[in-house]
Amino acid sequence: MQLDRVRGDVDAAAEAQQYEQLASLRDHEDRLLAQIEALQHAWHASHPGLPVVAEQCSELTDELHRLRALLREHGIEPGGKTA
Repeated sequence: MQLDRVRGDVDAAAEAQQYEQLASLRDHEDRLLAQIEALQHAWHASHPGLPVVAEQCSELTDELHRLRALLREHGIEPGGKTA
């Protein structure tokens, strides 16, 4: 990822005490972070129902675990085999 590469370059410039390059790289890093934030905001705005879907998936997962445990209590392995 481009941000990881820039961050590595920032570290290298800091170690080499190349302060002008370091300042330039930090500006570049800030621009990349702003772009990422803008893209994330746009994505979230275009998918407003996603948090609801995520919550429903979590609830369904919890129910699935509950039902599997109930099957095991009765000697039934959820994969179709007896315990």
